[in-house]
Amino acid sequence: MTDESYDALVIGGGANGLLVALYLQDAGVQTAVFERNMEIGGGLCGDEVPLPGFITNTCATNVRFYTTPCYEDFNLGEYGLKQIFPEAGQGMIFDDETCLVTYPVYEVVDHKTGETARSSKNLEKTLTEIARFSQRDADTAFELLERVEKKWKKAYRDYMFNPPTPFGVPDALEQLLHDPESGIDPRWEVMNGTEMARELFDSPEMQCYFLRGLQTSTGNWPEDPLGLFNVVHTIMTCLNITPPATVQGGSHSVAHAMQRAFVERGGKFFVESEIEKILLENGKSTGVRTVHGDEIRAKRFVVSDVDLNQTLLRFIGEDHFDNNLVRKIKNIRYDRMCAAFWGTFAMHEPTQFKAAAFNPDCNAMPRTLIGPKDVSYISEMQKLECTMYGIPKKLCWFAGPDSLWDETRVPKGKHLVQIEQYTGEMKHFSEARWAEMRREFPKELLKQYQIYSDNMTEKNIIESYFDTCMETSRRNINYINSSVSVGAMIPSQMGRFRPIPELSQYQTPVDNLFLCSATTHVGGGIRGSCGYNCYKIIADKYGLKKHWELKGRSY
Repeated sequence: MTDESYDALVIGGGANGLLVALYLQDAGVQTAVFERNMEIGGGLCGDEVPLPGFITNTCATNVRFYTTPCYEDFNLGEYGLKQIFPEAGQGMIFDDETCLVTYPVYEVVDHKTGETARSSKNLEKTLTEIARFSQRDADTAFELLERVEKKWKKAYRDYMFNPPTPFGVPDALEQLLHDPESGIDPRWEVMNGTEMARELFDSPEMQCYFLRGLQTSTGNWPEDPLGLFNVVHTIMTCLNITPPATVQGGSHSVAHAMQRAFVERGGKFFVESEIEKILLENGKSTGVRTVHGDEIRAKRFVVSDVDLNQTLLRFIGEDHFDNNLVRKIKNIRYDRMCAAFWGTFAMHEPTQFKAAAFNPDCNAMPRTLIGPKDVSYISEMQKLECTMYGIPKKLCWFAGPDSLWDETRVPKGKHLVQIEQYTGEMKHFSEARWAEMRREFPKELLKQYQIYSDNMTEKNIIESYFDTCMETSRRNINYINSSVSVGAMIPSQMGRFRPIPELSQYQTPVDNLFLCSATTHVGGGIRGSCGYNCYKIIADKYGLKKHWELKGRSY
């Protein structure tokens, strides 16, 4: 590989690195991707665990990739990406044998473009289910949905798929604050999760649902100030504005589709190719050196899909940058979306909830939240117990029964359910204690599952596999402190503050070195926005193809 050269080099083959590489190659920029791991994909990863034949998403799941411009721009369905949209979208199972089920208010009507259309039937069903607990909450939900339709949906997409605006220029969501027709209360921008839940809803069912939902959606705890994006995102997610999707074959199929489109256009990728150094000449990046000693030249620029500590401080060195910049980079917080048990139960039969007597559709929700009907516990005690004990006394978890819709991921007649349960940070416990909890957690989870289900017993479980923060951070060294969002998604690290103001435009002090990882705007989650927005900056600077202008999009 030594002495090879390309127009552009991309460090890291995660979702955003692949996406920016695909756009570059499509624009005629000869691009090569270098990935440390054995295969590309980053958070779009899967493995045959806990047993051969059971394919588990070991990181991202419920991937709504149909919402990204990339999905339409490259017709990724033609490259093997198939997304399944279950009838019931999401909801929460409670410990009193009741449940809240919501249905996709917008259904995907064009699988080629990802276009959605409002479903009056599903809207009515969702409002009816909410009204079983509170008519006022149902009325509020309808009002929120009307605001989404009129103002929020476009602003949300424009915010996600455009670089942050400069200081003094309101972004698409901030403009809603000054629009009396938007229905956005300015206080929402500074409220925490618990305040928002109580502001919006009366019933404990809707409050619990909102609070647990925001954890999976944003990585924040209920006590955290959310910022406007996380508020709007959580509301839209909980009300099922963008229906959850199950990717056939597992989330890694998204990476495979982008990889195929990239290679078809002439792109190159190299796995097990960890970068050791970014090469500089006269203040510009001229290439990279791998840990094996190979040097590859970049004729035009380098793009990094890894965290800032690696990109600037490890690959280049602190001495090349201003002390104040280095200090800010080192002070970035990685203490949210970082603390979870992730894993899978392989089962003989799918979970049957006691709450099915309340609504049978609760057995088949791709985004199932399970926990006590206890607002005080979820908003206050949960985090305290996670920090103190690692495994809280009352579990409150996410479950994804993907095999109900995707039989390709399990042996015939068998099932799996994927789990996310929040816990303490990596630093709170010793490595030995994490190893103990890795063994203890599946037993405790199965015990508490039986509060909600009669068939989640040892007899039904074939095998289990669970990771702690330790395994997550080892699998992907980009996840500092196990933060899969590569930096907390808190107001001080969002928008034009992400990762820090000086680097918020996807550019570094090195003139032709760009950033595209989740450490940039918008952050974690397989949204495609970081890579897409990075490409927009590069396209402006180098005069490359602009899909958004050709298609008349505001994003």
